[in-house]
Amino acid sequence: MRAMRIAFLGLGSMGTGMAARLAAAGHALSVFNRTAMRAEPLARLGARVGESARAGAERRGASGLWK
Repeated sequence: MRAMRIAFLGLGSMGTGMAARLAAAGHALSVFNRTAMRAEPLARLGARVGESARAGAERRGASGLWK
């Protein structure tokens, strides 16, 4: 499988779970959440944490926005 570059903006219950599964599968993730501590578990899995929604989504092939 070819790794994709994916951005997740909004790390509620659904977004965090989906992002974690994609990171575990080897995809390159960028994430952003208004509450920065929600992104910490994903950063430990290798996700790049953006300082803004724009930074979280830059240079990604696909993005998902969850509230």
